[in-house]
Amino acid sequence: MSRLELGSPFDRGTVEDRRQWRLSTIEGNELFGRGELAAADACYCEAQQAARRLLAAQAADGPPALNVAHQNLADLRHRQNRPAEARRLLDDALAILSASAGTTALSPPFRLACVRHLKHALGALLLDMRRQGDPETALAGAVEQARQAALNALNPPQQH
Repeated sequence: MSRLELGSPFDRGTVEDRRQWRLSTIEGNELFGRGELAAADACYCEAQQAARRLLAAQAADGPPALNVAHQNLADLRHRQNRPAEARRLLDDALAILSASAGTTALSPPFRLACVRHLKHALGALLLDMRRQGDPETALAGAVEQARQAALNALNPPQQH
């Protein structure tokens, strides 16, 4: 049984949240493809909320669901010519995963899942930064943030 299968020890969150995330994402993608942006927005927002619930429950699929939800919404915001909102969504995904990875109160397997998915959040953010013409120093800052989050998750500060 894989870690993502229902019933595994790493499984948390609800079946309904997974179902809602998946169905809302699929429907949103179909609507986005047809150019029905307002309806796609509603679906993507539902998917984002389900992803946040999965993340809050420390579900194994919470980090990738959060990334996908934020990236879908960011793509939609770009299509709507709202690049600042798109950037905020991508920044938020990186910040949420970074914070979760570094929170020692969370389970180590969940924190490692957040670390693994930092690369996807960072990649989407860097692509957006390049597309918007951000300076190399800004890109380096985003890379450093992700690097520090990964290091902190792998080597948490010792409590005395």
